[in-house]
Amino acid sequence: MADARRSPLIYRALALALGLVVAGVIGEVGLRLQARLGPGDRPPGSEWARWGQVPEFSGDCVQGVEQAKLGQILRPSTLAGAVFELVGGLDTCFEGARLTTTTDGLRAGAEPAVPKPERLHRIMILGDSQAFGWGVPLEATVGEQLEGVLSAGRDASIEVVNAAVPGYNTFQQAALFERLAPRYRPDCVLVLFTSNDLALPLFLLRPELTERPRSLLVSRVRLLTGSKRWFRFAQPDQIEFVTDLDLERVPEGYRHMVGVEAYRGALRRIAQTAGAVGATVVNAARYDQLPIDALEMAAFQRSVDIHLLDLTWPRGPELRLSDTDPHPSPLAHARFAETLRGELEAGGICLPPP
Repeated sequence: MADARRSPLIYRALALALGLVVAGVIGEVGLRLQARLGPGDRPPGSEWARWGQVPEFSGDCVQGVEQAKLGQILRPSTLAGAVFELVGGLDTCFEGARLTTTTDGLRAGAEPAVPKPERLHRIMILGDSQAFGWGVPLEATVGEQLEGVLSAGRDASIEVVNAAVPGYNTFQQAALFERLAPRYRPDCVLVLFTSNDLALPLFLLRPELTERPRSLLVSRVRLLTGSKRWFRFAQPDQIEFVTDLDLERVPEGYRHMVGVEAYRGALRRIAQTAGAVGATVVNAARYDQLPIDALEMAAFQRSVDIHLLDLTWPRGPELRLSDTDPHPSPLAHARFAETLRGELEAGGICLPPP
């Protein structure tokens, strides 16, 4: 009698298990067909790129307002050598400041005109989180401030396009510039160097994202449950200055983009890309705190037609974003923009025709 009662339960359990298996197979087949029919340039695992809903800007970004997470404003890049990029079309709060991005993932309040208007003098900034303006309102960033001080007293129309991305090194900046330059055709590109630009990018793809997941269904479930991030942070000793003798501390798949030779190669690529669109290259960099032969590096940059400015971001307690965040404050951005203006005008470079 007991066996008779158990039989329907066993059949129901088996039927349920079979139904789940069939549903799983159908779901997996559907996702694989979608992936096959969809865009072919999405990187493996990119369905994890924007985990969770990005909070929309609701009027201000004061304390208490929900902020976007780092993994929501960046995504794995389809561009070889870039690793990751800014998500396009954002309007959210990030680190206490409003963040808006263009369709191409540039931090800006509006889309730069394409094609570039004939009388517009366009400057493009390449850099990392400092040039991007981490924790700083758009209007206070070095790019917006530089546009203002260069425009003052001039009849020419000047626009500064901010192509900086948090966590980038110079190798990544070169890769991004190769994509952006033909579209936006800047008249000048301004590279804002920081001391970790020869090291690993701050964020690396999770190892499982370098290979196509065995199950698209499982990866989609991970997205929906928020159990995975697409990135991991580089180790502290990997984001410090890396010489060509230190490459063993760097994951093998990233060794080509760090060290002095990789930096030199990235600058050469930036110069070549700029030359193809008729742009001047200015590199604001100071190497005195790094084990680099500054004279040799200056000679190399002259040889590839890069104007080197011996400049770095201003430092000081009052120029930090906060006691716990060393990113430049709005005051630091304004001071650096003034310094850049002075150096550019003194050298007669990166300026519109008289």
